[in-house]
Amino acid sequence: MANSDIVEDMEVVLRIALSQVAPDAALTSKRMFGGAGFFAYGKIFAAWFGTDRLAIKLSEDDREELLEIDDTGPSMMTAYIEVPEAWMTDPDALALWVERSLEFSVGPAK
Repeated sequence: MANSDIVEDMEVVLRIALSQVAPDAALTSKRMFGGAGFFAYGKIFAAWFGTDRLAIKLSEDDREELLEIDDTGPSMMTAYIEVPEAWMTDPDALALWVERSLEFSVGPAK
């Protein structure tokens, strides 16, 4: 799969998950450093670091909790955790963690 296809797939699932927790937020992405950053309200909350996994930016407590779920792992940047591969086709499972990521990355609900 081409890198642009990976980013597009991630945008689709993130857009659906984001619409469930922050319907007024617009998702944007920016290619950077061989990967991509995903933004809401002008703040980065998720990233793709050039692997096959989406990583979500979380608080330390949320990172520890997410790491207890099977098929997660640390990413190349400390504040991010790679989410389970199955979540790329399950925006409902991703939505809770997108919400937590927004709370950490952006602040209280807009």
